[in-house]
Amino acid sequence: MQRIRTIKHSLLPQVEVNLSQVFIQHTEDKNADAERLARVLEAIKASPDDFAELSKVHSDHAESAVNGGSLGWLQINQLQPDILKAIGQLKAGSISMPVVTDAGSHFILVSGITPGSVEPLDEVKGKIVEALRKKWQEDKQQEIISELLILVNINLID
Repeated sequence: MQRIRTIKHSLLPQVEVNLSQVFIQHTEDKNADAERLARVLEAIKASPDDFAELSKVHSDHAESAVNGGSLGWLQINQLQPDILKAIGQLKAGSISMPVVTDAGSHFILVSGITPGSVEPLDEVKGKIVEALRKKWQEDKQQEIISELLILVNINLID
């Protein structure tokens, strides 16, 4: 069943999003974290068009901060579930409320969305048939091995 899910996901349209972030890393001091998060939220609300500059100043994710928070174009299946959920209803140009993950809190700017395209059936039919054939062969091999193990156990008991 897992193989069929993998095949299905590989054939689905791959939506891509262009994201930027301001990342606030968690520390031991939860009160200081909350205060910092509130300050960054106020700064973003006051100047949403300055997101890139705010990221350079406030973000703890050095790799993206130097690029104005840019994470670039990412396929949605590359995103953490919490981030995907937070941006799911956003339109291009929108900024999320803080998304809390294990590592910290993220403010996410959705700069662009490209809908995936579905390949015509004629182009993917061969992949589907081959994947299903391979799945069937693996299942059949497992069935034969199980039957042989049962026979071997019966003969060992006698």
